[in-house]
Amino acid sequence: MPEERRLSEVGTENIHLEALLEEYKELGLEIDDLKQIQSQIDRGAVYRLAAQIKDFKGQPLKYFSKIGLNAAYDSIKSRLDSLPIEPDRTFLINEFSEFETVIIADWNPPFLLKCSSKKELLDILIKFQKYLNSEIDFCDASIDLGILSDDPAVETKRSLKFKELFLD
Repeated sequence: MPEERRLSEVGTENIHLEALLEEYKELGLEIDDLKQIQSQIDRGAVYRLAAQIKDFKGQPLKYFSKIGLNAAYDSIKSRLDSLPIEPDRTFLINEFSEFETVIIADWNPPFLLKCSSKKELLDILIKFQKYLNSEIDFCDASIDLGILSDDPAVETKRSLKFKELFLD
């Protein structure tokens, strides 16, 4: 009997997840992403939002020469820095590797985004994507789902230094 109950609960959960996928289809998420969202909620608050940029004016970044890529990065960074709410950090990753070259822009809200449900976090992501779509017209910027696997409990060098300087 307990086995049947667990299978029934899993089936119900999948129906719920599929309904969420349909409701938030503009985010292009998959069921695994929704499970990551729940994992993020269980770990604590979201402390950053991020966008990934894979092109500049329609040209994929992976096709730029090194000089062209640096120029595109500088232009994108300059434009991002002039947004109403500019990113806190912008960086280029996977430069000339076997992976796709992308620019990541991180926004660190001045407060933690505490979410108690998947729907609540999905609503934040929808609003963030709308912000990206309305403010960024020089490239395609999409949500970097890497934020869903971040662990705010991990100590960074910066947080350790702050503790050393101000708390110890």
